[in-house]
Amino acid sequence: DWSGGLAQVARPLFDGRRLVGVAVFSTPLREVEDNVAVVRNQILIAGGLGLLIALAVAVYTARAIARRVKPLEEGARRVAAGDFSATFPVRDDELGNLSRALDDMQRQLARLDSSRRRFVATASHELRTPIFSLGGFLELLEDEELDEETRKEFLRHVRQQVLRLQKLATDLLDLSKLEAGSLELHPEPTDVGALARAVASEFGPALGDHASPLQLRLDDPTVRARCDPDRLAQVLRILIDNALTHTPAGTAISVSASRDNGRVRVAVRDAGPGIAGDAMDRVFEPFFTSDDAQGSGLGLAIARELTERMEGRLRVDSRPGHTTFALELPSS
Repeated sequence: DWSGGLAQVARPLFDGRRLVGVAVFSTPLREVEDNVAVVRNQILIAGGLGLLIALAVAVYTARAIARRVKPLEEGARRVAAGDFSATFPVRDDELGNLSRALDDMQRQLARLDSSRRRFVATASHELRTPIFSLGGFLELLEDEELDEETRKEFLRHVRQQVLRLQKLATDLLDLSKLEAGSLELHPEPTDVGALARAVASEFGPALGDHASPLQLRLDDPTVRARCDPDRLAQVLRILIDNALTHTPAGTAISVSASRDNGRVRVAVRDAGPGIAGDAMDRVFEPFFTSDDAQGSGLGLAIARELTERMEGRLRVDSRPGHTTFALELPSS
């Protein structure tokens, strides 16, 4: 019974089976209510203090994180605006992992931007030179007093510049198709030896102008690979042309084909000065050229992409005295 501000409990008393009385216990509820109120107030005070402490800790933590994130945000904004000199502080925690990821992104974007700028300059030069040459030769060809021999010589130069423009346009188109995944390949069993001989024969005039001997090492006439023959020929042309472009006159060049552990290995080797150490990791990057090199820097990038599309690998080994580009393809 909780009425009247008392708490009462009644308990019957028995003597054997006979009820002899009832024991009633009672106590005022005010003391209990006071104790409950004290406990309730203490809980409310403790909860309020805990909430205030939690809010203070949350605010402090949020501000601390914000102070650490702010440099990352500012660096990201600078990179987004094209300033690739921005750096990101690295720490040993989760934000440190984010900083390292942003730093890697910044370096890659800086490298791509550098390659893009270099390509724009190189492509502009590659386009400007033949266009100016074509304009000059066309003006000369308008001279009616030219003898026939000189006219033929000018026409030969015009043809060379047109071919140069065609090659640059073709390289750009091939690279864009490879990056977009829209270049179609038609793999089939291919006689690698016969294809290598055919490609090498195309370089007769260029080899003569360069005074460079080209040796074919095709000891096994049965070497056959499963690949797109037109694209394999394109890769070989790129590698031989690269050897002629980046070596002094008279440098020996060799083309070999062999079978190794169920794979076909085709290699183009030259006895030139080799590739500089700082350029080795970048020779297959689009638009990359060494300081004294000619060309758009697209050939080796296209060669690697084509080789990988044919389920092969293209590698380079270079040291003073020789450079070897070797591609491995599935055997047929």
